[in-house]
Parts: sequence; structure tokens; C-alpha cells
Amino acid sequence: MTETFGRDADHLVRLWLRAGSLERSGRADAAAEAWKCLALAARDLLANGPQTTPVRRARALAEELLTEPGRAAEVSARLIEAVAGLRAAGDEADAQSEAQARSEAGRFLLGVLAVLVLGGSVLFFSRFYEPLRMAHTRADMAEVAAFLVKAGQGAPSLEQLTANGCSECPCRGRGPVGAMPRGDICRTNWDKALREAYRAVHGGEPAGPHGEDLIPSSWKRDGWGGPYLLDENAGTLRSAGPDGIPGNADDLVLMLRQQ
Repeated sequence: MTETFGRDADHLVRLWLRAGSLERSGRADAAAEAWKCLALAARDLLANGPQTTPVRRARALAEELLTEPGRAAEVSARLIEAVAGLRAAGDEADAQSEAQARSEAGRFLLGVLAVLVLGGSVLFFSRFYEPLRMAHTRADMAEVAAFLVKAGQGAPSLEQLTANGCSECPCRGRGPVGAMPRGDICRTNWDKALREAYRAVHGGEPAGPHGEDLIPSSWKRDGWGGPYLLDENAGTLRSAGPDGIPGNADDLVLMLRQQ
């Protein structure tokens, strides 16, 4: 992207922070006007951009921010991430840009977070970054669920596919799953389930010609670092959510079995 685009993207981040600050201070009318200003500025910035999938997605988020004021915090956070990815990734082919944009956006937003640490605004930034992790986790869960359903089509049941009746059961009642060490049964059960599903779908091990793991890393852990949780008997896929503790109100759950 051009230097001008970079400056404008930084301006959007400042608008985003201002809107969130106004909302946090209880100035709802001023915050609503600030969210609208952010959406219009983003729409203008993206108007003449290339017709790539990431640019179209960012435009759609700008329009959503204008039409869905009740979801301003979530939508604006996703919009800022999308624009941050464009700022860093440049005008590349869709497939490559899509993967690189998320990675570069993460680095860019970590830079913003570092600045906010110095300014004492960590809690504010965390509040508005949380919807990004939530949105990514929901999207990744949908992909994983579809993959598990596809894998299960060749087996009588999920239990037979993974050779486990409840992969998530050892994770329950032990505190945050994201804090469990590598090698813990809670983590290894999920990794094993993913490998078995990969073998069922692709007919081979999830390893490339140079030994690289072919299972997407975003399928292995949710947005808070915990393993996804599979209950084969119940036919559910779960993220333990922000607090990392399975079975409470902040969990994200998808049904895998058709009713």
C-alpha cells in the first residue's frame, strides 16, 4: 500500500480509540457520532482500493458499522484489524493476501497495544480487541466442525473415528484449559482427534514433504490459547471461551450431529 494509505490507516486507529473512549465514559451520543465518523472515513479510504477479497471484506465491515450501531464495538474492532492487514500486506493475490493480512494485522495491532501500554490504556484496548478473538474463534470453529462432520461420514460414529467417547472429559473441573501444559491429556486428546479426522478425510498423515504440519494452527487452539473440546457422545465442539473454563456461560458450542 502507499505511504498515504498507511497514514490514513493510522488515522482510523485514532478514530477507533476515540470512539471507544467516549463510549467507555458514558457519552453515548458522542460515541455514536464517532463510530459513524470512523465508518465514513474507512469507506472513503477503501473506495478506490483493489478488488481483492480482503478489501471487499473491509468495505463490508465499514458499511456494517454504519448500519449496525448496536454492534459498534465488535464490528469496529474487526474493521480496524482488516484495515491493519491491508496496510501491511499490500495488493497481493487473494489467497496469499488473505493469509498474510491476518498475520500482519496481528503484528500491527500488537504495536498499537505496546503504545497503549505506555499510555496506560491496556484495559481499554483489551476490551475492544476481545471481539476479534471471539469472531476468529467462531469462524475457526465453523471450519473445524465442517471438517469433523466430513471426516465422520466414513465412520459409524464420532466415537469410532477418534476411538474416544469424550475427548473433552479430562478437561473438566481442572481450571482454565489454556493454562494446561503441553502434553496434558486435555491437549493431546484434541490433537489426536484432529489427526484422526485428517486421516479420514485425506487418507494419510497430516505432514507435508518437509515434515510440516498440514493441519491449520488455528484449528488446534482457540483465540485464548486453549484446545478445542470435543464430546463425541454429545456430538459437540466447544471453546471454553475467554475464561478458559469449560461448562459455563462464556463457552462457544457447536452441534456436530444433524438433528
